[in-house]
Amino acid sequence: MVQNLFDSLSGAILSVSPFAIGGLILLGIIMEVGIPDFAVCDLTLIFIGFTFGLAAWQVVIFFGAIFAGRAMGYTGIFLLSKKYGDRFSDWLCAHSPKLENKLIDLETRLNKHSTTSILFTRLGPGLLTAASIASGLSNIKYRQFVLGSAFSALVADGTRIAAGSVAPHGAVFLGIKVQTWEIVLAVTVGVAFFWFMMARLQAWYEKKHPSKVNDSFSSYQPRTCPLPPEKPRKNKKGAMEEIG
Repeated sequence: MVQNLFDSLSGAILSVSPFAIGGLILLGIIMEVGIPDFAVCDLTLIFIGFTFGLAAWQVVIFFGAIFAGRAMGYTGIFLLSKKYGDRFSDWLCAHSPKLENKLIDLETRLNKHSTTSILFTRLGPGLLTAASIASGLSNIKYRQFVLGSAFSALVADGTRIAAGSVAPHGAVFLGIKVQTWEIVLAVTVGVAFFWFMMARLQAWYEKKHPSKVNDSFSSYQPRTCPLPPEKPRKNKKGAMEEIG
């Protein structure tokens, strides 16, 4: 199954067809709007680096296609959040106040040193869409948002392509005879582990230096979403029991 998927993917990429370019643009959009891609983008970028290396015109075209898709995705989410974000926030506060408070906390962190905050936040797992929504809600300047988002895409996607380009050299050096798809899959797991450790390091830094990441501009007034009171529990006899 993995081999068949890899063969289909490699055939489309090696042909450098308009279909492949359009698919990569769509894949970039899907990543930014929060639709799971099941590591297809990781596999694609690593395979591109594995096949063409770093200094190839095909890499520029494919990288540009995914980058363009990402730009469309995060710009659309940002603009929608600026226009309709308050309605979405009110709805989220009513239906999931804990999630809304996490979004408010993210807004506060992004509002200070916006470009760098967006850059490092987006490098965390599962925070692409949340960072775009929070940026729109906190009225971050579009220029700062685009710079942070673009740099994060360059770092994330460039790392995957670079990892793919060095994978065959490592296999030859170690004298390991493996299939191409096995190398790409192994590198994908390694890259995923690297970004997981980066996210853990970021969380540790925020916990260690809260004053540096939680400060906000005096002009920014974060929204509030009070948590609902906890419901009383029933004891074993069926009677209601007060909390606390």
